Amino acid sequence: MNTYELTYLVPKSNAGTVTEEIRCASEQGARNLIRSKFGGQEVQIISGRMTQFGGGKDDQRNQRR
Repeated sequence: MNTYELTYLVPKSNAGTVTEEIRCASEQGARNLIRSKFGGQEVQIISGRMTQFGGGKDDQRNQRR
């Protein structure tokens, strides 16, 4: 799993911009998780970037190679 840092805004909320780190396989998946977190509300994703690749642990299937 990779770690992504997403900055987003929920217009109908008074929280302002929020920056959150999410572990997911892809940036698009991380964006979808943020959108699903707020259900039917509109979410404006301002930026996203990868902060960590792979998580540092090998998959169990790859340990024998």
